[in-house]
Amino acid sequence: MQCLECKQEVPYIDNEHLAQCCGLTLQEYALRHKLPLDILVPPSQLNRQDNPAEYSLRQGRVSDDAKLTLSALDACGAVTSDEDFYIVSGEVRRLDLLFWLQQTLADYGFEFRQEYIYNDETHRVVAINRLKTPKHSLDKYRIDELEQCENDDFLRFVAIAIALKAELYGGYLFLRYRDTQCADWLCDRLKTSLKIELIKLDTVGNEEILLRSKTLADSRTLLHLVEGILNEMPCTSERFYATMPEASLTKELVFDAAHFITDHPGSCANLHGGRYKLHVTISDAIDPYSGFVMDYGYLKKVIAKRVIKKLDHKSLNFSDASLSWRSSTELLSAFIWQQLIDYLPNLSELLIYETDSSYCRFRGPSLETLQSGVEYMPSAFKQKQLGHSPLRRRVLKASHPVHLDLVINENKE
Repeated sequence: MQCLECKQEVPYIDNEHLAQCCGLTLQEYALRHKLPLDILVPPSQLNRQDNPAEYSLRQGRVSDDAKLTLSALDACGAVTSDEDFYIVSGEVRRLDLLFWLQQTLADYGFEFRQEYIYNDETHRVVAINRLKTPKHSLDKYRIDELEQCENDDFLRFVAIAIALKAELYGGYLFLRYRDTQCADWLCDRLKTSLKIELIKLDTVGNEEILLRSKTLADSRTLLHLVEGILNEMPCTSERFYATMPEASLTKELVFDAAHFITDHPGSCANLHGGRYKLHVTISDAIDPYSGFVMDYGYLKKVIAKRVIKKLDHKSLNFSDASLSWRSSTELLSAFIWQQLIDYLPNLSELLIYETDSSYCRFRGPSLETLQSGVEYMPSAFKQKQLGHSPLRRRVLKASHPVHLDLVINENKE
């Protein structure tokens, strides 16, 4: 077999040869040359069971930097385990970040492995990139110890989580944490020490705690403070500071609902049901290391929890006060926009089909505009001034009350 990098004839191409030849891993070599791993990976390397005895255990004191890094990774759910190993996983596009973490975590004995798996689900050979160390006592900081750390160490702790688990949507920073206690401590420390606020959002389909910067200013301030640290970490800073091409994504979901239109002269005044087809569009910069604007999985989970669960097989008029009077597609769009914007600050358009030939296209205000106090679509029957006009009081006071039992008896006759 000829190596397409150095043009040498070799029995087979593996990571050992490529490390001397061009510095690529086998997976990167396959991607560069548009080759399936199926023709590169020898059968002996497929589904190979890793042996803990092959790892060289480190002895001696664990550095403070290693302890801080491991604590940050563990808090945001980046450290997992199987029967024999603790694992930190990475993606092929960000291998240099995984290598950087390996050097930082060397005191724990973490080593890089690119493992090749074939199973009946993938129907192809896939590569999995991991840092692994045999299971032993991992000495990391407790929350009470982290509470004593200086601001520089605290910002490093936050920066590692941002590098591994953060997303930037519409300028707002989203973070995920596995540990509730750590998430609460983080929010409190940022607010008291640095005047930066994060808010906790409801989970959307997993057990992780979802945090979001409260305002755009909070995002900008935090990213400014950790910029120097993120610049040290490979494959990271471009995600938050570089200008990238933008794209729009649309997700379609459907729900069935009944409704009626109050004071309408046509048949829509009657309670009737139908199927609504909802198109949700978000627009943002393309992440250079994921290739996504947003993961469709996250987008679907947000829509399903914030909209479909609330409206599917429900009567729209009794779902929210803003829809009780007129559950038109126009007001329905405004309601749905409000349900989504906290989780999708890059929301750009809603399209709701009530029938195949009738639809509403809606573009609402940004999250920043809503946070300024603008009530862009107030519910007429939620307004506090309703019922307090002098004219209303005079008219209603002079009117004769109609008793419900009298009306019912008249209908019976």
